[in-house]
Amino acid sequence: MVALDESFVERMKVDTASAVVELCVETLRAVERASKWTANDYKILVDVYMFLSAAKEAGILLPGSPEVDVLDVTDRNGLCSRVQVWLNELYSFYKGILDLGMLDSSRNHFRSMFGSVFSYEFSQGDVDRVQFLINELREKISVANLNEGHKQRLLVRLEKLQSELHKKISDLDRFWGLVGDAGVVMGKLGNDAKPIVDRIKEVADIVWRTQSRAEELPSGSEFPRLEDKGGE
Repeated sequence: MVALDESFVERMKVDTASAVVELCVETLRAVERASKWTANDYKILVDVYMFLSAAKEAGILLPGSPEVDVLDVTDRNGLCSRVQVWLNELYSFYKGILDLGMLDSSRNHFRSMFGSVFSYEFSQGDVDRVQFLINELREKISVANLNEGHKQRLLVRLEKLQSELHKKISDLDRFWGLVGDAGVVMGKLGNDAKPIVDRIKEVADIVWRTQSRAEELPSGSEFPRLEDKGGE
């Protein structure tokens, strides 16, 4: 069963559809029943119902998500049956989103291969190096002195980035989001952040070379740095 803790909440914030699908699958599997709902089934389903209701109030669930009416928690059978139906509805909704996202990613990847959409193109050496750096980042972050929620959020971001890395890619937004994470890690870890930040900087340099080449910037253009102009 999925642990409804801070780490899972952070994962939901980054990858809502995947997290909800996993929660629905694991919950429905845990409460498979023969003839009647048990006290344990009731406890599991109430917890998941309350958790997802809180996620909706926090704006984490996506617009258009299936909804369930406020339930009578004293009616064990009625609540269990209704939440079961709701979880199946949520599963279908978010699984559809995942499938569409996968189709869009594949379509854009193959369209870029045929040159029908603008794309950024990495060399095979760059792809291999970025994959290697992401694996190292995963190891460094796993043992870093970060709270579990933040750590989980970074690991999910790395997993999605790695899964979408191809020689040709339609946008670089996920890579630049990783650069933003480097600043947060520096603020939290100080000097201890160096092994993580150094690897993110190397990824950023590779991405910048790829982007500047695609945008036909002058050869050797330097990565732009933000400067504090407040004293001028």
